[in-house]
Amino acid sequence: YKNFIINSVKRLTKGISDFDYKEITEASKGLIGLGPGLTPAADDFLLGILASLYYMGYYFGSHLESLKKIAGFIIYDLPGRTTFISKIMLKNGMKARFSEPIKDLMLAVVHNTSVQDKCINLLNIGGTSGSDCAAGIVFGGALMTKVKILR
Repeated sequence: YKNFIINSVKRLTKGISDFDYKEITEASKGLIGLGPGLTPAADDFLLGILASLYYMGYYFGSHLESLKKIAGFIIYDLPGRTTFISKIMLKNGMKARFSEPIKDLMLAVVHNTSVQDKCINLLNIGGTSGSDCAAGIVFGGALMTKVKILR
């Protein structure tokens, strides 16, 4: 289970780094719907990545159409793979529509203001949803600083 997740995340990283839509889609297919919760843990993680792509991408001056394509390929194969609620959440994330705690944290990050309270608000969502999303935000942020094609 752990190795499957690690390999899927590595494939997703490579797909985004190489701007390889097929790799992004295949790696995401392995993650969507994975884990416990009304919104499965991996879906929350992917939502965090989407938030980083949009907010940090905008901050870095990335090409918005490229970000939209990547977001679309991350959630390309949703039908039947996850819960109804999670499907709506990920589709909204693809359109850069995020909950207030995610928006507040991302705005604090990109404007270099205090993130502590914003992070706590996000971490308090659900059983693990907030922490899974926060992990995706950190992962996505680290990835955004390294991916040259998005700059």
